[in-house]
Amino acid sequence: AAREPYSVELRFRHRAGHTVWVLEIGAGVYDDAGALQYLIGTALDITARKQTETALQESEWQYQALFAHMNEGFMLCEMVYDERGQPEDWIIDQMNPVLREMLGQAAESPVGKRGSAIFGSAEALAPLLPICAHVAETGVPSRFEAELPTLGKHVVASVFSPRIGRFAAVLYDITARKLAEDQVRVYQRELLGLASELSQAEERERRRIASDLHDSIIQNLALLQIMLGGLRAQADPALHATVDDARALLTASIQSARTLTFELSPPVLYELGLIAALEWIGEQMQQRHGLLVAVKAAGHFRLFSDDHRALLFSIVRELLVNIVKHARADQVTIHAEARDGMVAITVTDDGVGFDPAITEDQRSGYGLFSIRERLRHFGGTLTITSRPGAGTRVELLAPLQHTVSVEVE
Repeated sequence: AAREPYSVELRFRHRAGHTVWVLEIGAGVYDDAGALQYLIGTALDITARKQTETALQESEWQYQALFAHMNEGFMLCEMVYDERGQPEDWIIDQMNPVLREMLGQAAESPVGKRGSAIFGSAEALAPLLPICAHVAETGVPSRFEAELPTLGKHVVASVFSPRIGRFAAVLYDITARKLAEDQVRVYQRELLGLASELSQAEERERRRIASDLHDSIIQNLALLQIMLGGLRAQADPALHATVDDARALLTASIQSARTLTFELSPPVLYELGLIAALEWIGEQMQQRHGLLVAVKAAGHFRLFSDDHRALLFSIVRELLVNIVKHARADQVTIHAEARDGMVAITVTDDGVGFDPAITEDQRSGYGLFSIRERLRHFGGTLTITSRPGAGTRVELLAPLQHTVSVEVE
């Protein structure tokens, strides 16, 4: 055994200060008595190899440290294909502690297991498998969000391929964020419902006040005017002018009260319907602001609830006010149509237009946002089409809660 060749790595400090590694391979030469006479061998400079080995070792240490202590889940996998060459699963080669904890595999190593076994079922892989297979086959990285129902998790996955047929995935658990977003959406729906209920309650109160004005104050003023007429016939002629002035003041007060009644809640909306109310508001806009408003209607429809009808009327009235304030338009067309169980109302003006991409708030403050949210509560939508110098088209689309075969006039 003592006469076997030897191999030894030696490290030397070069006089220039750097380290040199030498591999010495040799054997002893012995005489007939078995005594060592001398050594024969070769010396190879293996400095470059040792530097490469050291770099690889340091890289491995860094990888293992990152693998073990990174905050995100990580796994390295090899794709598994069926007999037709279609991806059906993957085999886990590596999985860091964070992902093992995320997937409930902290107590047992998942290495060598199929992804379907780790993720709960083949169905659980469905959101991930096609994308991971594409990355493994093409080398094109991908980042996507996926839900893992069997694990009750939402993740963001960043997937890349170290070589063809394999992929590495970094998984970020965003379950808590998703739950928070869902809760925010619940709160938003509740707030929207409360805002809509408040708006409806406000409209009902306006209608009640308008009814009280009509039934009490306006009626009393009209009766007082009749009484003054009778008094004038019996009064001294010298008082006729004073009575006439009082009657004129009463007439103006009655007209003002009637106008206030219509502005609060126009009776025509509930007595004759939405189209008649739109025609009335169009006439008011022409009389007060010189805005020519044409109302057109088509279809067979009737809105089921007063709240629904009042909502659409108030929105159109608000749009007309916005046109007067901002559009500098001469003409407006309101087109109402029942189609496919929906009522569509389009308000088109020939004004200066605007860029919807800039922000609706710059044009009309809270108004358009409020309109969109109120419509959404009724299952409706608001669409704005406009550009500078080309007017504006606003379409309201809302479901018909009840339809009957009645021609809209």
